[in-house]
Amino acid sequence: MGETRVSGAVPTACGEVSAERAVDGSLARRMVSRDVSALADVYRLHADVVYRVALATVRAPQVAEDVTQDVFLNAWRYAARFDPWRGSLRTWLLQLAHSGAVDWLRSDAASARREARYWEARVGSTGSDIEAADLAMDLGRAFERVPATQRRVIELAYFEGMTYRDVAAATGIPEGTVKSRIRVGLRHLARALTENA
Repeated sequence: MGETRVSGAVPTACGEVSAERAVDGSLARRMVSRDVSALADVYRLHADVVYRVALATVRAPQVAEDVTQDVFLNAWRYAARFDPWRGSLRTWLLQLAHSGAVDWLRSDAASARREARYWEARVGSTGSDIEAADLAMDLGRAFERVPATQRRVIELAYFEGMTYRDVAAATGIPEGTVKSRIRVGLRHLARALTENA
């Protein structure tokens, strides 16, 4: 993970020791040494502002909570990367929050575009009510042919609007497994729809 750059007090331009930077350096060193109480202190000091930055970016409270949790998990994992010479601990955490929120938006937008392209290709842009009803019946029959474990995560993600993380929490399986099951399940669904056509 690279060398530890965390130091103690940081001299200011006037040669004085910055109390805030000294505290930040101490907290980061304690996290590097795996002092859980240091993480609790960092969370207590900065969680509110980290959440507000995440919420201002993603505009969804549950997602902002997820981003906030990720920020503090990453702060714990990568505490040695914090460099008090480059800025305050709060600034570092807010950069992590902004970056995490933007990553989520990009991922969510890409997922929505993929889903829209898939269904547009299947349904088309126009059609009568009878065609729509027929398609719904075909989709229902095809969906029944998707294995139950894959069908369940697709239902939660697409029909109940859950995020991958929410589905993972609801089912007790890792987020990566959720994504994999959805991907494979959609392939099964597409194959089943093609066979019904």
